[in-house]
Amino acid sequence: MAAPACCGSNERSFMKKVLVTGAAGFIGAHLCQRLRAS
Repeated sequence: MAAPACCGSNERSFMKKVLVTGAAGFIGAHLCQRLRAS
């Protein structure tokens, strides 16, 4: 999942790819939801 990162006005925003393992559990599932929302 990727979340846009906005920096200063002169810098480009970029996307990062993130691999989350163990997302079937309570903490992992909520972490994935938060990452997708941001």
